[in-house]
Amino acid sequence: MSSVWIEPPRAGSIARARVASRADVEEIERFDLRALLPAWTIVGAIEHVAAGSPGKAAIVALDRDDPNRVARSFTYAQLVGALRATANRLRAVSAGSTPVVSLLTPLLPEAYIALWAGATAGIANPINPFLRLEHVTGIMNAAGTTVLVCGNEVHGEGAWRRVQELRSRVPTLRAVWVIDGSGADSFERQMALASGDRLEFEASPDATRTAVLLHTGGTTAAPKLVQQTQRGLLLNAWCSGAWQGSRADAVVANGMPVFHVSGATLLGLCPMVFGQTMLIVGPDGYRSPRVIDRYWDLVEAHGVSISGSTPTTAAALIAAHPARRAPARYTHFAGGSTVPIQTAREFEAKFGAALHEVWGMTELHGGLIWNPAAARPRLGAIGIPFPYHRARVVPVNAGDAAPESTSGSAAVLAVSGPCVTPGYLNSAQDQDLFLDEAGTRWLITGDLARIDADGYVWLRGRSKDLIIRGGHNIDPLAIEAALVTHPAVLMAAAVGEPDRDKGELPVAYVQLRPGVSASEAELLAHCRGEIGEAAAVPRHVWIIDTMPLTAVGKVFKPALRQDATERCVRRVLSEFGPCEGLRVNVREHGGGLCVELSSAGAHQENLVARLRCALERYAFRVELAPS
Repeated sequence: MSSVWIEPPRAGSIARARVASRADVEEIERFDLRALLPAWTIVGAIEHVAAGSPGKAAIVALDRDDPNRVARSFTYAQLVGALRATANRLRAVSAGSTPVVSLLTPLLPEAYIALWAGATAGIANPINPFLRLEHVTGIMNAAGTTVLVCGNEVHGEGAWRRVQELRSRVPTLRAVWVIDGSGADSFERQMALASGDRLEFEASPDATRTAVLLHTGGTTAAPKLVQQTQRGLLLNAWCSGAWQGSRADAVVANGMPVFHVSGATLLGLCPMVFGQTMLIVGPDGYRSPRVIDRYWDLVEAHGVSISGSTPTTAAALIAAHPARRAPARYTHFAGGSTVPIQTAREFEAKFGAALHEVWGMTELHGGLIWNPAAARPRLGAIGIPFPYHRARVVPVNAGDAAPESTSGSAAVLAVSGPCVTPGYLNSAQDQDLFLDEAGTRWLITGDLARIDADGYVWLRGRSKDLIIRGGHNIDPLAIEAALVTHPAVLMAAAVGEPDRDKGELPVAYVQLRPGVSASEAELLAHCRGEIGEAAAVPRHVWIIDTMPLTAVGKVFKPALRQDATERCVRRVLSEFGPCEGLRVNVREHGGGLCVELSSAGAHQENLVARLRCALERYAFRVELAPS
């Protein structure tokens, strides 16, 4: 038996693996994937854990004001009882129809109970509560929401403060259950009205039916609802454990939201199916400065061995803490946007724990390509694919397929396997999402990549124009649509400008109409009034004489990205004082951008070295040219 197995597959139990290489992946693939789990429904998988460890802590949630204090907790027996009771009550209030349960919640145990009970009784639909109300109602109406589970005023800001407006805007909505509420509509009271001893309805045994509708991150424009299945969620959760750690004694810190695949699957469902303990760091997750400030204390106090975050959070931890050693068993994953190599280096140098980059999509039920915890991460690579899945690259205009594994010039990453979504709820949005070839369906990710001889995938940029700010996708069309409503604007284009903390920040370029004028301040104020999400408001609006266009009249965004990068570099350069004779050149490199530095002579070599060190905190490539 390969050393990949901690507990090999056997009937009636969960298999546990520790992946370090592609050879380990091949060993796992010798088994039918159905042998990996004792049950292929979410409630069934958690019931299996509860049967063997009923008193073990399943979810421990820390207090908002004092992250050192436990606010609430559930054992596995309590969790299963709550899941069954909530699912039973959802069916009871739905009068025979399939309940569609939308969630507008902070990061609380009840959010996970509602998520998994909703997926059991019908369809669950987690929503970002910080979206503009029009986007929230658009998602709910597209999903056909019948029950809303939400927070209330005690949980701070969020769309839950406008529940009455939601009631009037969503005609299918029948019930609103409020977490920590005081009336008859409180979530806790509704849960108490049903039995948690067993499911009182015949749950669908079809693990491939749609169980979750999760909106993509880029919902500053029209929402896309991704169909997710219990099979896809459970397989993704199992594979995540094989990469990050599958032992039952692990404690997994979770500060990612329920409406993101990291919070829902990687750090949520994964520890549950392996019988681990999920530690919720607080209702605000990693958005809370208190959590960042006390992070390593709570890691040690609660014995955290696994955690995951965006690169932005990893950078915040670097900035907030002096050097200290993380626990010996501690593993930290980062994804949602590109991890700058310098951030990975600083994290390990400061805390003694490697930063493992991961990559995934909502359309893949979670992560799919990871740097495994059992191997040294390859900085700059996103890792190797999960078992039962394949990665390849195809031409940018996917017609004829490229070879399965290729190095050299970048092409678009495509993946196949059982974690690939059946599609968007609105099938018209599936256009260009899939490539069907020889009986295999490939999902076209939109990311430029190459695959090396060891099976590691290296991203080289994005064919899509999404701006990724700290792991959050911002649709540039929403910014552009807002700007062109200004009477002075003729054309507008939004791109991402490199940022050392967030990865990217949105910036915009506009060409004004002839004979009119407008200032940057005026255009920024206009954006704030038109764009529904603060994170999507551009950092700058630059007015240019002529918008760069292609031969067919489309805006040529590569030129704008290059200009935004040059402006970023010039700002960094200005922090170093007079730099006469120092030359900066930004050029395309392998699907991304490269900043090339050169000096007028040997006397500036120290300055160039310092500048290079500062620029390596960004996601672009930095090179030194001969003097």
